[in-house]
Amino acid sequence: MTNQTTNPSRFEKSKRLVAFKGQALSIAAMVVGASLVAWALLLPAKKSQLPFSVTETDAVERLLKDEKLTLPAGTETRSFAVRVEGVASPIAEFVSLGKDGKPLSVLSWVNTTAEPVLSPDVTSSEILKVAEAITKHTNADDVLIGFPGFVGSIARLTQRKSLISSGAPLSVIAPAIWHDERSVIVGQQKKFWASHTKNDEATLNKMVDALLSDELTGTASLAALAKGKRGFLILNIADVMRLGALARERFHVGYRDFPGASRAHGLIKAVKGWLTKNGHSSYAVEQRDGDFSRVYFLGKNELKSSLIARALPFSTTNPMQLDVLRLVFQTGGTWVFRIEPLKTAS
Repeated sequence: MTNQTTNPSRFEKSKRLVAFKGQALSIAAMVVGASLVAWALLLPAKKSQLPFSVTETDAVERLLKDEKLTLPAGTETRSFAVRVEGVASPIAEFVSLGKDGKPLSVLSWVNTTAEPVLSPDVTSSEILKVAEAITKHTNADDVLIGFPGFVGSIARLTQRKSLISSGAPLSVIAPAIWHDERSVIVGQQKKFWASHTKNDEATLNKMVDALLSDELTGTASLAALAKGKRGFLILNIADVMRLGALARERFHVGYRDFPGASRAHGLIKAVKGWLTKNGHSSYAVEQRDGDFSRVYFLGKNELKSSLIARALPFSTTNPMQLDVLRLVFQTGGTWVFRIEPLKTAS
């Protein structure tokens, strides 16, 4: 994963909630890092204003860390910084794949604050590994299924068709202090990512419904969306945040960062102790740079049987022992499953 710049209070104030209904679990769970608290003083007076700016930079090589890219003809890489007024350093940096000067999909995204801004982190190395596996395991007419903020660049690099043609991160993640500006932020993101269409939104909503269904129902729905083609479902552990942003009233997921990732035994003990104390039984651990781990936990018992919860490595599920989805590849926090076409009645 990408390195993150942290503030001194990060691990003391690292409980995060994504899409918990109402005021969620507790006041303590809504405390954000010191850097985000400072943003509140910098927000525009009018709620209709965008609370950040996006500017192009010359940081592609630094952000991609010398990754060797084999790009389709005409594909461009560009880098950008997300900034807020009064803060010297960017709060996020990203690299896009695009064409004709238009950014079309995310190849790398680095958040430099304790809370994700607009998108979870995306590492180019993981994108490239998945793209290599897709090239190896799929045919030219297979359909890639997944959140466009992650799958978009994989589709472009492999020249495969994606269920959602847009590579725009349509599942916008806005920090809590930007709640009132969310509609303005979503509008800006749709305008920035030139590949967005209304049809993409409709298809994304159907995909969300499928991921929230049980495995059998959800898989059948995704197969129907692939329209007779073989599908490959690509899920990254951070997709629970993307889903939480899109289905705020239906999918309740939170996360907390724990220091000491290099000390596995102590970390597991601390994680289990905190989860038990707070009444969470289903969780997944994401190893990250900077000697800390991010633990995602589900907020409702009934969600444990949802397709996304079963297909990702939560403590109550096993992605390698599913009923209808077939695992074909896994790297880091990304899991790829094959979905066969629906059988037509004879």
